[in-house]
Amino acid sequence: MSGVRESAKAVATSTKNLPIEEAANRRGKPGLMDRFLICDDDADFAEEVADLAREVGYLTEVVTEPTLFVDSISKFQPHIVILDLNLPGLDGFDLSNVLRDKGAIRSLILVSGSDPRILLTARRIAEDLGFGNVRTLPKPIDAMVLCSILQENLSNTPSFDLPTIDRAFKDRSEEHTSELQSRLHLV
Repeated sequence: MSGVRESAKAVATSTKNLPIEEAANRRGKPGLMDRFLICDDDADFAEEVADLAREVGYLTEVVTEPTLFVDSISKFQPHIVILDLNLPGLDGFDLSNVLRDKGAIRSLILVSGSDPRILLTARRIAEDLGFGNVRTLPKPIDAMVLCSILQENLSNTPSFDLPTIDRAFKDRSEEHTSELQSRLHLV
């Protein structure tokens, strides 16, 4: 995967440390970027995955300490999470429960270098927890498969911030009020 990492670095416009709105503007799409959280204790692996995700168009955050996962979920509010099942202290199963309690995500990707039956079991458990889109990848992961999953999950619908939504409702309301007033004057 290291060759893919080098090409991802060369091609990607890094948005890692930019504010969400500025990163979205660099990507050329309105609204907020899709956010991808990588939770893996192998920092090199996590950064390689982040490079690939940025190349596809995601704003990324890497967490290598399971204890920081909860805080990151709350602050970063990811759309997609890749979660290693074999973490020190808290494992991926524990963190899946935390993720379920913290809010909605579009997709959960479970990874493990262990027996493939563990991934299959983990997928079933995640689906039982209510995660609708669960994928599994054995380590070492196939970069092309990961890129495909990320592209499938990239939002094609623009997100809007609250001021934009409020303005749209206000404009529509004023339009509606003017129309009603003109009708009343005609009657």
